[in-house]
Amino acid sequence: MDRTKRVFPKRSTVRLPEMTSRERIIAAMNFEPVDHIPVYDLLRNDAVIRFYAGERLTVKDGFRIACKASAACLDATRNLEGPKANGRSEVKGGIWKGLVMRQERWTEWVEYHPVRQMPDAVEWVKRYTRYCERWQPSKTYIHEYRARYRRYERLAPGLVVLHDPSSPGFDPAYHNVGWEHFSVLIHEKPDLISTWLEALCEKELRRIQAIADPDLSPAVLTFSDIACKSGLMFSPELLRREFIPRLARIQRAWKSHGVRCLFHSDGDLSEILDDLIAAGIDGVNPLELCANYDIYKVKQKYGKRIFLAGGVDVSNLLVFGSEEEVRQEVEKVIRICGRGGGLWIGSTTELGNRVPLANFQALVETARSITPS
Repeated sequence: MDRTKRVFPKRSTVRLPEMTSRERIIAAMNFEPVDHIPVYDLLRNDAVIRFYAGERLTVKDGFRIACKASAACLDATRNLEGPKANGRSEVKGGIWKGLVMRQERWTEWVEYHPVRQMPDAVEWVKRYTRYCERWQPSKTYIHEYRARYRRYERLAPGLVVLHDPSSPGFDPAYHNVGWEHFSVLIHEKPDLISTWLEALCEKELRRIQAIADPDLSPAVLTFSDIACKSGLMFSPELLRREFIPRLARIQRAWKSHGVRCLFHSDGDLSEILDDLIAAGIDGVNPLELCANYDIYKVKQKYGKRIFLAGGVDVSNLLVFGSEEEVRQEVEKVIRICGRGGGLWIGSTTELGNRVPLANFQALVETARSITPS
């Protein structure tokens, strides 16, 4: 490659005073100048955590170590937790009685669902709906939620941890009853599913009313994984009828408390992004290059209507690319999408164990070295 033809982002002749992470991410959300682009990511990478924490990661002390590492290399994160014990299966109780969850290091999934036949699924949805209608955030829940954020402040000083992810109900619905049953019921018993989704949304609104506080965190990840790499997983008509209006209510609830909303869904959202913006999202994440829905296209079309979070390809570039290629891509993202604010830079979803430490270091060091003009 002819390095003389490389185009670097312009660097300001006057460097801004150093900002705190909170100041930096708020300024970026507001499209205001920043001293450097804030780094936003989710660390699920043992080598990265060990390097930035300066100590070996263990399950027993994983939460503290993950907090320490995240504070050393990030401005903001979400779902901040330690690793799980490998190979552990947990049998749920209560409304989820009989559900078996499998845990492996940084992830978990449904290993066994007790609902096997469609009549059982119908009755289970009815029970879950009644559970949602009765649920209220207890004093204990509110106390523990606030205590966790005080613990973040102590163990990860300066780091912004987004409020716990907040969904209007789609993800809880299809995850809890299973994709096959949800897909059939949405067509054969749409009123049943609509009533359930409404109960899930109202339950979440009560939770928001109890815990929303910009002093704990200035932003929240509102979410539902409604798309994949080839496009939407649901029809636009279904989303506009059952999802978008409830998402708008969730957004309004958070924003009424002064908390900004970053919407997350993997995949290609291009067919529905106008609707999401109309529903009140402030930003969008993670902007997957491999889904043909990259950060450059969104920036070009929407400009300053929404801020962008993510953008550096973790499916291929961060895993298989060289350090120099990562630096070049980070510079390009900042040059095209970071001028005038509106950018939190990071991987396109989360930083898994396949990403070499050196590549993540290249991302962080490059982002911190550039003052957008």
